[in-house]
Amino acid sequence: MALASLIGPPLAAPLLFTVGIQWALLVDAASFVLSFLAIALVRVPARPAAPASTVKPSVWRELRAGAGAFLGSRVLVAVMVAGIITNFGGNVLNTVDVFFVRTNLHADPKLYGFLETAFGLGSIAGALVAGAVGQRFGLSRTFWWGLLGAGVLVVGYARTTSFPVALLVLLVAGIPIAAINTVLSPIVLREVPRDMLGRAFAFLLPAVQLSSLLAVGLAGWLASSVLTGLDARVAGVHFGTYDTLLTASGLLIVLGGLYAMVALRGTDRAPAPTPPSEPEPEPVPAPTIH
Repeated sequence: MALASLIGPPLAAPLLFTVGIQWALLVDAASFVLSFLAIALVRVPARPAAPASTVKPSVWRELRAGAGAFLGSRVLVAVMVAGIITNFGGNVLNTVDVFFVRTNLHADPKLYGFLETAFGLGSIAGALVAGAVGQRFGLSRTFWWGLLGAGVLVVGYARTTSFPVALLVLLVAGIPIAAINTVLSPIVLREVPRDMLGRAFAFLLPAVQLSSLLAVGLAGWLASSVLTGLDARVAGVHFGTYDTLLTASGLLIVLGGLYAMVALRGTDRAPAPTPPSEPEPEPVPAPTIH
């Protein structure tokens, strides 16, 4: 994923400004077709048939079971709440970032993709070191330290006025964010019984995505209606429309980190054991914090 984020964003601007938005979107659509073909070619090994169940399948029953598995764990509740807060802040940033580049960094929007490339480079570095760091310092501690570091760096990014400096800040910010995403799945795997993993993720993912939808709508409304034309100074620091929203985004991520630090304190010392007789779980996509 980080490698794709290195290649895709720098290609987006040349496509957009040379062949037009229609062809840029067609190339994007073609990438989904290739993904579909790759998945269609997967051949799943045959498994013994499961015993017939007398309970009628129900989406709501499965969702309630996943909610029960999640809400019954102090660790998972903390991870979900911190993830919702953080994802909300991250999507505020994603929504107004391109306007920040033009207005505050005084850079051509064509260069926006290179910010994603810098972030992708940091993400690769963070993913490479996160496993070792998580084992040494603990998964929970790595999670909340990553949130705090990412939030502080986003606030720093909001105060930049130079495109090269912004590239450097996002390069560094990719490291803690990749570490967060790397340790998130092991935390959930440690706490949830294997036969409940799918249902637990099916409860977590919509909750996190809902925060993304709310963040995008709120950020757009604030930027276009409430904070339009903001030009203020507080203690000698200038605040405009987009840097104010990005500062709030970073502070929200810091808030998520502080909450996780308190709620997850001491949880690395008592991982929940998994009975060895249970079957191996199917791979489940992890929620990603942007």
